[in-house]
This record gives sequence, C-alpha cells and structure tokens, in this order.
Amino acid sequence: MPAAPDGASGQSRSTSSRSRKPAIAFNTNRIVVVVLALAFVLIPIFLSTVIISLIWFLHPSSDPPGKSGPAKLEVSRDPNRRNTYTSIQAAARNSEFGAVIELWDDTYEENVVIERGPNQRTNLTLQAAAGKEIIWRPARNDVKQPILTLRKAVEFTLKGKGITFDGTLADNKRKVNDLIEISFESPGLVVEDAHFKNFARSAVFVINGAGSTGQPIKLHRLTSESADNTRAAIYFDANPNVLPPINDHIEIEDCVFLGHDPAKAIQFKEIKDKSVFGNNVRWPGR
Repeated sequence: MPAAPDGASGQSRSTSSRSRKPAIAFNTNRIVVVVLALAFVLIPIFLSTVIISLIWFLHPSSDPPGKSGPAKLEVSRDPNRRNTYTSIQAAARNSEFGAVIELWDDTYEENVVIERGPNQRTNLTLQAAAGKEIIWRPARNDVKQPILTLRKAVEFTLKGKGITFDGTLADNKRKVNDLIEISFESPGLVVEDAHFKNFARSAVFVINGAGSTGQPIKLHRLTSESADNTRAAIYFDANPNVLPPINDHIEIEDCVFLGHDPAKAIQFKEIKDKSVFGNNVRWPGR
C-alpha cells in the first residue's frame, strides 16, 4: 500500500494531540476539585480534633461524682467538732428534704417541736450516731411540755436506737407528763426502737393523730419503764372538734412495757357515745 503523504500524517497527529489535551485538562480539574473538597472536609475535622485534644490535655475532666446519700446534719456542743449544730431544733429548721440529723453528744437537754409548715420540713430522720448511747431530757421546767412534739410530722422518722427519753425535770422532783406527743395528720410518721423512762402520765401521747391507708403512723419496738401508777405507756385521746376528729391508721408492734400491767399499758380516753379511734388502729390484742 502506498505511504500516506506527509501532510496527512501530520494532520492526524495534530488532531490526536488536540483531543488528548482537553481530556488531560478535564482530569486535572476533577482532581483539583476532589482535593479541595477533601481539604474543606478534613481540615476542619483535623483542627477540631487537635483543639479538643489540647483542651482535654490542659483541662482533664474529672469523673462525675457518685450519688451521695441524704444530707447529714450533726448535732453536738463539742467545740472540736466542725460544721455541727448546737441544738436539734436548729438542725431540723435547716434540714433539706430527706436529711438525716445525727446526735453525737451523750446528753441533750432540749424540748423539740417538729411541725410541718411553710418554713419547716418534716421529711427527715433523727437518730443517734453509730455506737452512741444518749440520754435526752427536757430543758424546760414544765411538766406539760413534752420532750418531743410531733405535729403534722409527715414522713418524719425517729430511729431511736441508743436514745433514752428521760422525763426528769431540773428540780429532780417532778417528771414530764408525756415524753412524746403526736397530733394531727402525719402519714408516714415512724417512731421506733426508742427507750422511755421517768414520765408522769405516758411515754407516748397520741391525740387526734392519723396516718393514711398506705402510710400509717408506726410505733415499733418501743421500750418503756414506769411505775404502775402512771396512766399508760401509750395513751390515746381525741377532740371531736379538731381535724382529724379521731385517731386512725396507727400500728403498734413489738413494744415492751416494763412496770405496767400488759392489759393496761395501752389505754385510751373513754368518751360517751363517741370513739377516739377509727377502724385502722392496731396493736397486739386489739
């Protein structure tokens, strides 16, 4: 076959060269676009990673604190104990919801009132510090003033282990009539494991006191010491003109009444044609 003229061959090479140049330019542009896109994505990620790493390195985060228990308020007159209250009443006044008030002294002379109100919480626990044996006496020289008065004491708990209520007044001749008085609607109120001695009428006096169906007032594992001439270890009364008009939703269990005829240890006021009880007051034998 005869060779192609030189002119035709040159034209063919020129056409091939021109077709390759646009293809190369297109590929180059696409690479540039991809590189720029990656740069816009990767550079911020890289910078963010570096900044976060620096912050973590310079200011390492501490582990989140574990859940702490309820706030604890200690009561002691010992000047060597820090961050304590010198009275039970002051600790109760400053307590938070669910707080625990812990007693650290061997003796207390104080009349305390726990009453639900605008500035008073009652959802708290009062107890002796671990291993302590405490004598709690009245401060007022008044036979009518209980050592502990509980009014509308919703969900108040006295864990009385190690605590003895002693009703001896300052003159050492007279005794408080009632060591603890409970009154008004107090669902969830618990008084347990406390010891009582030296009272003129009763260890626990309940008047117009009531719990609720799901949260009865509980008087559990109480121990009283008294002469048989006292009125009762636990005594009930009610004024029909006061709300609640009767005592109701109360449980008394596992108590020990020393010095009392067991049949007379728990008594109540006889009111003609009216009862001081509802249908939900229970103790052994009733």
